Amino acid sequence: QAHLHYSGNWGHDHEDMLNLMVWAYGEELVSDFGKIMTYRLFADGSWGHNLVVVDRQNQESVSRPGSIVGWHAPQNEVQVIEASDPAVYPQCEVYRRSLCLIPIGGADAATVGEIASDRGDHLVLDVFEVAGGSTHEWMAQGNCINAQTLEVSVPMAYHADSYADDGLPFTPPAHREWEKELQAQGLRPRDVSPWYGVFRDVHRGEMTNPLLASFTSDDRDLPDLRLHLIGPDDANVYTCTVPSLKQGRDARVSDEWDHSIVEKTRTPKLVVRRDG
Repeated sequence: QAHLHYSGNWGHDHEDMLNLMVWAYGEELVSDFGKIMTYRLFADGSWGHNLVVVDRQNQESVSRPGSIVGWHAPQNEVQVIEASDPAVYPQCEVYRRSLCLIPIGGADAATVGEIASDRGDHLVLDVFEVAGGSTHEWMAQGNCINAQTLEVSVPMAYHADSYADDGLPFTPPAHREWEKELQAQGLRPRDVSPWYGVFRDVHRGEMTNPLLASFTSDDRDLPDLRLHLIGPDDANVYTCTVPSLKQGRDARVSDEWDHSIVEKTRTPKLVVRRDG
């Protein structure tokens, strides 16, 4: 399953227009943190999702869904969805994403003519178009429930302790009242977000050719995720880790997260950035 989110903001929502999730082989391969009660403004914010962040800013809330530009979903064939909503970034003329779910067969796949059924393997083709703004950050995070490592096909070198502009880590105070107060204040348009400071152990490389990124599960019984990026060819590549959050839940109390272990359980994140 490839899930493209295009809902508006009506409460209990995130700033995640055109967020992508991928589910396969019984696992969430490209994750959304979901409802989280610690580091909440990171989990709710655009930077906590799998989308393009423009000018390092949170998306603006819109009280309507995005527009469906295209929809084609026949069973056992190539399926396509395309959605758009530039209103979430007023500086953009275009903010649009297209997904194609392409069956490619597999050892256990039944076929209809030359087309594999949904019991076989699939490719997800992802096309994200953005025009406007000065900085575009395409983000993808792996499985936030099970431990993974991230490797990329370009040389990488240590960049900074965090992905914040000053390179300094940010750890919020370990109590909910601080989160509630900050949430009530909110970030004003064009404010610098402190949450880039929870992106840690940042390494940087240059993308001048197609890029291969592999999210590999530590448990070899679990599936891996492989991303092929064919463009852009003038971008910077950043690898880092972010709090996995879902691993911080206290199993004894269903609605509680153990803030003390949030920083001990992290998931890899990939950022491909263009400036100018």
